[in-house]
Amino acid sequence: MKLSHLLYVFFCFIGFTLTAQKNNSNSVTYKNISSQISLDKILKQKKSTYIITKEHVSSLSGIHHVYLRQSLNNLEIYGTESSIHYDRNGDIFKEHNKFIDSISIKKIDNDSQIINARQAIISVANQMNYKISNLKLLELKKGINQKSLYNKANISSENIPVRLMYYHRKGKKLLKIWELSIAEVNSSDWWNFRVNATTGQIIDKDNWTVSCNIMESHSCHESEEKNINQIGPVEEKNLTRNIASILPGSYNVYAMPVESPNHGSRTIETNPENLIASPFGWHDTNGSTGAEYTSTKGNNVDAYEDGDNPGYRAEGGPGLIFDFPVNTTYSNGDQSEDAVITNLFYWNNIIHDVIYQYGFDEASGNFQENNYGNGGLGSDSVNAEAQDGSGSCNANFATPPDGSNPRMQMYVCGNRDGDLDNLVIIHEYAHGISLRLSNLGGQEQMGEGWSDYYGLMWTMENGDNGSDSRGVGTWLIGQGPNGGGVRQYPYSTDFIINPHTYDDIKNAAVPHGVGSVFAMMLWEMTWELIDDYGFDPDFYNGTGGNNMAVALVTEALKLQPSQPGFVDGRDAILAADVALFGGANQCAIWQSFARRGLGYSADQGSTRRTPLMEPKVLIYLQIVQQHTSF
Repeated sequence: MKLSHLLYVFFCFIGFTLTAQKNNSNSVTYKNISSQISLDKILKQKKSTYIITKEHVSSLSGIHHVYLRQSLNNLEIYGTESSIHYDRNGDIFKEHNKFIDSISIKKIDNDSQIINARQAIISVANQMNYKISNLKLLELKKGINQKSLYNKANISSENIPVRLMYYHRKGKKLLKIWELSIAEVNSSDWWNFRVNATTGQIIDKDNWTVSCNIMESHSCHESEEKNINQIGPVEEKNLTRNIASILPGSYNVYAMPVESPNHGSRTIETNPENLIASPFGWHDTNGSTGAEYTSTKGNNVDAYEDGDNPGYRAEGGPGLIFDFPVNTTYSNGDQSEDAVITNLFYWNNIIHDVIYQYGFDEASGNFQENNYGNGGLGSDSVNAEAQDGSGSCNANFATPPDGSNPRMQMYVCGNRDGDLDNLVIIHEYAHGISLRLSNLGGQEQMGEGWSDYYGLMWTMENGDNGSDSRGVGTWLIGQGPNGGGVRQYPYSTDFIINPHTYDDIKNAAVPHGVGSVFAMMLWEMTWELIDDYGFDPDFYNGTGGNNMAVALVTEALKLQPSQPGFVDGRDAILAADVALFGGANQCAIWQSFARRGLGYSADQGSTRRTPLMEPKVLIYLQIVQQHTSF
């Protein structure tokens, strides 16, 4: 115990000293052999050398987050995604600069556009073996990027947006490209393509759909009192609405924080909406008195079946009473559609309302049809598809840009319905949170980790302990409440149950294995904070260590650089602690990450290669494993 305490003090001292040196001006700049001028100066010049892609002021920290790309001839340059973050006084808090220098920007490989947008779509269809038909232009906006919208053309479930950009590749000339997205009609994939504007060749593509490969992972697994400033309340701008206009509603569900039918019983939840996040209730879309829908459709989510009865919604009637019998053993003869769709509707709304309190609101890109004048783009509530017939034993979430509807697909696995596995529902929704708040990618991306983490956080209960074994997806894959779940190890602060350290990502699968290592680090940090501040069962307005941890993680998502790695994620959390709590928890954060191998000496290198571990970190880990009381 004495040795562990001395190590704790030593590492905290080193962390504070080096962090102070590193953040002397509260600013960190990441260069890309690039522009040596600061983003702040670039913004103040107000020239056509950049395009702001999104910005908002955090409702929790007051940080003004500005995200931008470099531009040339008013065309965005893909690969130069940067950000600058200002504190309440307008001073630079953090900066990530990936702009390229003025010499490189003048080197252009194909500055003359050869194919048009229509030809680019046809070229993609040919390369992807899509059977395209009746392609039509629906909308063309003015501007040099020729931003346009084409119809679905029998190859996409959504209309196809197209625009011109430049493409930056390190050490090569800029390339003019078309960017376009296609949501495949015969799969859950929703691709965002970048296409050579001269040849029509696909350069690369991103999948906006994150499929969780639950059974694949499962098969692999089977084979083997501080005085601080508390979290401030969200600005109560919406409470000026006419609260009395909300109709009473009740939902028979496995309510928060019940993880699944294995973990508790259903209850009738009456008027569960949060009036800050959903000021007109869950069934509104126009911001006026009265619900527009009496079914499982509203401003935050449209929940319906997409299996043998596509488009079917549970109906609550004029009283919005959603009380239906449930058979937890799924069968073709008894699918309990109304009950499970109600559960899916309830949880999507609950997640929306809870995460709103932590800064994922309209201005930052959340999911709502009507943003009620609070910034951001509307028309993007979640399409939540229950008992989806396109797969089994899995789930996925597709996240297009702000202003386009994301899609959640929940599947059945044998006689277990994923629509009743609430941790999996949270996991899927959280993909949307992390992708709207961060630009993810690379071999060290932590998307699966954040999703597991939010799922664990909002199914926590009084009496839980950090050393408990917490599995993910236990209900869906047919396990009991104490099952090991779908990851290599269940989550636990006990190294015997979960021995993951940063070094493990060298051999971990991308993205699930890598993500689970980061989630374990976040779980470690959470229990460090709970030890200091206690657990608060009020997920909305609580002031416990669990609430603080969610606030830190959510704010950190906004503070990271583009395509972050583990060190970036850790540093963003440390910065979020400064922004939210005045740096009161720096020691606890350093300690918890160091315990899992992500101390100050950990070297992320490029997020596209494996990390380097310094010997002193490994020694520290060996000692920590013998002293689990840290």
